Amino acid sequence: MSDSMLLTPLDAYNRQYKNQHKENVSMYFEGLVDKAGVDRDANKKTIIDIAGKRKEIEELEKKHRGNGFLKFLMIFTLVALAIISVVLWFIFAKGNIKVTLPIIFTCVTVVLLVVFSILIRRIINRKQRELEKKLNQLRKELDDLIKLSWEQMARLNKMYDWSMAAALVHKTIKLLELDDNFNPKRYEQLSKMYGLLDNKESSRSTEFVQSGSILGNPFLISKFIIQDWGKKTYSGSITIHWTERYRDSNGQMRPRTRTQTLTAYVTKPIPVYRKETKLIMGNDAAPNLSFSRMKSGTQGKNEKQIDRMVEKESKQIDKMAKKAVMKETGYTKIGNNEFESLFGGEDRDNEMEFRLLFTPLAQQNLSKLIKSQEPYGDDFAFWKRKKINVIRSDHSQNFSYLCDPSRFVSNSYEESKVRFESYCNEYFQAMYFDFAPLLSIPLYQQYKSKDYIYKNLSVSNVTSYEHEVMANTFDQKVLLNPNSKTMGIMKTSFNNRNLKADNVTITAHSFATVDRVEYVSKVGGDGLSHSIPVHWDEYIPISKQTNMEVKEERTTRNDFLDNLGDVEFNTFLNSSSLKGNYNYQRGLLAVLLNDNVSEASLNSFSNCLKSIEKPLDETLSDFDDSELKAKMFGDDVIDQTIEIVKDIDKSNK
Repeated sequence: MSDSMLLTPLDAYNRQYKNQHKENVSMYFEGLVDKAGVDRDANKKTIIDIAGKRKEIEELEKKHRGNGFLKFLMIFTLVALAIISVVLWFIFAKGNIKVTLPIIFTCVTVVLLVVFSILIRRIINRKQRELEKKLNQLRKELDDLIKLSWEQMARLNKMYDWSMAAALVHKTIKLLELDDNFNPKRYEQLSKMYGLLDNKESSRSTEFVQSGSILGNPFLISKFIIQDWGKKTYSGSITIHWTERYRDSNGQMRPRTRTQTLTAYVTKPIPVYRKETKLIMGNDAAPNLSFSRMKSGTQGKNEKQIDRMVEKESKQIDKMAKKAVMKETGYTKIGNNEFESLFGGEDRDNEMEFRLLFTPLAQQNLSKLIKSQEPYGDDFAFWKRKKINVIRSDHSQNFSYLCDPSRFVSNSYEESKVRFESYCNEYFQAMYFDFAPLLSIPLYQQYKSKDYIYKNLSVSNVTSYEHEVMANTFDQKVLLNPNSKTMGIMKTSFNNRNLKADNVTITAHSFATVDRVEYVSKVGGDGLSHSIPVHWDEYIPISKQTNMEVKEERTTRNDFLDNLGDVEFNTFLNSSSLKGNYNYQRGLLAVLLNDNVSEASLNSFSNCLKSIEKPLDETLSDFDDSELKAKMFGDDVIDQTIEIVKDIDKSNK
């Protein structure tokens, strides 16, 4: 695929990349299944047998419940008849009825007691025992089938890795490269060359980060947990009583008691939490330009509605341009009303570089992207701050770029296939359309990052972003202050490097609450002022610190699971970890430490779990089976697919 395809990103996606990625994902999954040695037909049969066995059990359980209900109905009938008989004999004893009726009910009760006893003992109970025996056997057979299905899928379930979705994106668009994790080299490049800010903001914690480069330009996809302040209104009330005199209908003055409920309100600050995902890309094009662009509101609108919106907005832009001339603010229209209305960016601070960036092709691309309704429409905001470009899309707020292997784990080949293909295709689509506004600008594709000589300025093995990500993988209950009444913001501080590992301190920031009372004065119906107590919660900042050891463990998830029996690692967990708390993902291993950890133990952690370093996308080289390709896609796409695989193999080597 040539670079020129990306010059019109929306057309490129619809014409080429969308279907190509689906094919790549299918091939990848089938190759993974073959490598795992999963017998597809055997697993399908097992799953069908499981469904059949469950249906059989359900039918027998229905019969079992039916027999149980019949038994209950018989016993209930006997009890009811017995009660009625006793009541009738009691009434007869008082001389209110004849003896005939009690005798009839008593005889019927006795006869039914004999009949029902025989039916229950000889037929119903026997059938129930037979059904229970058969159900127990079927349940055992079902358990065996389920166990077999998990055994059939065990190796495949173990082979899923965090890197797979990213590797497939690179396979479809080779110019889009994704890192295993956000390493110091990439951070130094973004920071020193493009001005990426540090990660020290105390009210924000990194939950996920994915770094890489597109067309040679470095980028970062970050998901942050952010603590803001909101407001909460509390209420309190009292009831007052007073006596007043009134004149009755006879003209006499009489006293009466009046009652009134007085309610007061106070509004106080309360911590609120939200998550936000952003794409941050560095690029040298228009290095002095800054602007902001919000959503245009075209989502859900047809062509005529968009035209009317553009016409209305154009009038506002004309007015703004006239005011700008009068006030000499520097803003001037670029001559394309549709683009100006839909894209915005009126707060730009460098008109020359704005025009340099938004060429006619860029205007055309962005207008087309903004007006499109599929797959997301105009759901993105765009900020440029000198060399840093930020995209925030609605669709990425509702999607997780963490390719968690557990989402694919299943005892069914068919279910795993659906889960894997669905997620990986959505991953590509969501990521592609985060990049689409940037790819729509040809100048961004012409500016490639200069070769950066890594100076190794970082004192740590792992970036502070990834320290926070690993801190956020742990259960917050372990890290939060016991008095906390809110969720926490995890911030990390680097302590020192222990060979290949980093020792960091996690500070979990949260809030405790203190009950407060505020008295609000309010005049009641009695004409007097009353103090109304309103109880509210004051949120007091608290924190708790926990030490953590983090290191890069560059291997596959499969190999990591195989090496978990490592004696040195387990010795370290038993002697130095906080209740065995550790997490591994995306080639990073983190362990929470207890308070008494020796330097020797930390050094042993740095060297444990030694394994051969492999690229996390190692399975990409497993797709060279022409017979598999023919079976899946047919001869018409085999040649094209083989070329793609060859290109990927070359890039891997």
